[in-house]
Amino acid sequence: MFGPVADILLCGALAYAAAHVAARGLVRAGFPIPAGGETAIDGLRGVLALAVLVHHAAIWIPVARSGAAWATPEALPLHNLGAGSVGLFFMVTGYVFYPRILGGLRGLDLGRLALGRLFRLYPALLASVLLILGLILWRTGGANARPLHEEAAALLRWLACAGTPPLLGEADSGRINAHVLWSLRYELLFYILVLPACCAAMDRVRGRAPTWWVPAGLLVGALLLRPLKNLLPLIGYLPLFAVGMLACEVRLREALAARLRGPGAACLAAAALVLAATTQVVPGKPAALALYGAFFLCVACGNDFGGLLRSRGARVLGACSYGVYLLHGLVLSALFVDLAPLAGVVPTALLPLLIPAAALAAVLLAALVHLTVERPGMRAGQALARAWGSAPGRARLRPRPA
Repeated sequence: MFGPVADILLCGALAYAAAHVAARGLVRAGFPIPAGGETAIDGLRGVLALAVLVHHAAIWIPVARSGAAWATPEALPLHNLGAGSVGLFFMVTGYVFYPRILGGLRGLDLGRLALGRLFRLYPALLASVLLILGLILWRTGGANARPLHEEAAALLRWLACAGTPPLLGEADSGRINAHVLWSLRYELLFYILVLPACCAAMDRVRGRAPTWWVPAGLLVGALLLRPLKNLLPLIGYLPLFAVGMLACEVRLREALAARLRGPGAACLAAAALVLAATTQVVPGKPAALALYGAFFLCVACGNDFGGLLRSRGARVLGACSYGVYLLHGLVLSALFVDLAPLAGVVPTALLPLLIPAAALAAVLLAALVHLTVERPGMRAGQALARAWGSAPGRARLRPRPA
């Protein structure tokens, strides 16, 4: 074909096309299209989740064919399908939660926030872990299982996103998950530490300085503290959250945001993304932040890149993106391990052609989990949050005016 890197990128594009077709089919079958929300941001989530799938497929190919170690691809474009996409996911988190930061501590109900996040993240996470346990049982019959207390401790580490130790004695359990839980750990730290701290900082600056000082201060402070990131890894990801918050500040200024929705801005943003993906290694460094941030800023302001991020299919992929992110590793593991006799007849140079099939399977599995697990979980969380907010005798703080 065209070479290992080009082949994987081309098949990655085909994977998105296949996933989009599947998403449109789901719409025709009655899959609910998310109402409201930030449609361009939602569409971006679907693209990012599938990019991470392609990244891990690029890792699996040499692992399956030559027994290579699980390692990040050396080619920057393939590396950044993973690292760059996760960096943009962190920007999305900062953007989505910045309106709560603008409300300050008096507008932040930590109980409702905890319930909402718990029931948003954990039903699908638990489902993914149960599916991994099921796959291991299918492979080994549980013959390598350790004492119950050891298995319970390992399971708790998975659910706390504190690591992926062996489950049921399967040494490569984390590989079945594609080792994606590390990013959820920093999402949780954002909700627990960064969000309340930024709310408190917003209360301090309100009436004294512009609100954008808070995310700008977080960005500058985190960049200055980067030498400490090996000691406190969260520092390395704070700039990404901060860029997402600053993008929300721009979005709230309509005159400026309108300029970033046009085709010219889309072309510049796409060029910045390509430049970042082909030249930058770590998305948290200043140059990478500027390039990825320029792309994200356009999306945050509503630039849908000619409708690519706003179509019904793109919105369905966005709705399923969390499931795709959690479950694609299981699909790839099944493809390259359990279906190895079938995949083995495919010449190594043609293995990238399996990526669209993996993407299709991951989207359909994620859609099933979304309908049967995620949506009921979110509804339960919303109901409990409403009950929490209306509990008699509970002190309720009202948000201050912005």
